[in-house]
Amino acid sequence: RAVLRPADRVACLLAALCHDLDHPGVNNEFLVKSASPLTLEYPVPMVLEEHHWRLTKQVLAEAEVLRNLPKEEAEALLELIRSGIVSTYMGMHKAVVEGLRARAEAGRLSRSQSPAASDG
Repeated sequence: RAVLRPADRVACLLAALCHDLDHPGVNNEFLVKSASPLTLEYPVPMVLEEHHWRLTKQVLAEAEVLRNLPKEEAEALLELIRSGIVSTYMGMHKAVVEGLRARAEAGRLSRSQSPAASDG
């Protein structure tokens, strides 16, 4: 069994490509402290990540990237992409790393245990 399904791979690729769309070169804390207009659009700690996500949805919709997928699959893929983008929020970094470490220690991330490991 592969570690990542094809949909997971596509989601990871798209999230990686889009995770910093329109990045202003400053962090969330700076935006909040400087009362940036972005903080009015996204009144959450993850101002930038929500902004990147909104732009990603716009780009994907305009390019009709998901047009051939059934609605349920497109929605699931979008949620995976959103999760990938929002997970770049540094306020969640420690929890994400600890979760990955726990999964790795439990053997749930080891490619050597997967038949896909020999796929090259």
